[in-house]
Amino acid sequence: MSELIDAKRAAGRSERYCNDLALRLGRLCVAFKEKKVAEISTADLEGFLGSLNVAAETRNTFRRDIRTLWSFADKRGWGSAQTAKNTERAKAIAKPPGILTPEQAAALLAESRDNDLLAFHAIGLFAGLRVAEIKALDWRDVDLAGGFVNVAAAVSKTRSRRLVPILDNLRDWLQPIAKTFGSVVERELRYRHEAARERAGIKDWPENSMRHSFVTYRLASTRGMPHKPHLNQGMTRRSCLRIIGKLSGQRMRSASSRFDRPKPLARRSLPCHRSDRGRQRLSDER
Repeated sequence: MSELIDAKRAAGRSERYCNDLALRLGRLCVAFKEKKVAEISTADLEGFLGSLNVAAETRNTFRRDIRTLWSFADKRGWGSAQTAKNTERAKAIAKPPGILTPEQAAALLAESRDNDLLAFHAIGLFAGLRVAEIKALDWRDVDLAGGFVNVAAAVSKTRSRRLVPILDNLRDWLQPIAKTFGSVVERELRYRHEAARERAGIKDWPENSMRHSFVTYRLASTRGMPHKPHLNQGMTRRSCLRIIGKLSGQRMRSASSRFDRPKPLARRSLPCHRSDRGRQRLSDER
């Protein structure tokens, strides 16, 4: 397994992909630690997949990684790729993606008490970037004057550079807190994000909900894809249409207008971190 991971890293796959691959295949190695690849049968793999006791989509993700390992082994003469290919693919029932309501989005922004947390939520809600992409952003990538967020190929899931438009509502949120340089997300994020969610009264947090909310409401407001928002988000047209699903029509367009509406409060005064104060002093001295 370690040779496969090394090969993927050498081929330029992201660290996140390699870590996830190692995590899932690690469970396989524990289950068959006494066997070589050539000694493991299709029935053995079926038994392992069945023992996971996970949702169909997660089972299929494990199956995909197992096929990757067996294909790698096949090229080196260690086993047959057909062994993994012959395993049964689980029937997954597609569920509509979870999104936030306009009221939830407004509450989340209102409860984002740190500048970098506010930037994280605003960029996620109003530009639709992935969490990992936002965490990797530098303020130099956020061009408010030019009207684009530069998502470098090195941090993009699709491994290709994207220029994501900065819409008016996102500009309004970022303008008061933007910096000339430095990480957009400066420190630990998870617990502060969860605390903001709790204060906002958001109990359930669907996976990729900020990104899915942006794409859904954007599609509804443009009544289709005249501006091709799926390309700005680094996804296929099919994936974009799957996200919006059945959420369409006048009711959805009305919700879309409310989603774009939250504006920063003029009285808002967010705490300034030490790094912020240091940069401000340096700027004053200059």
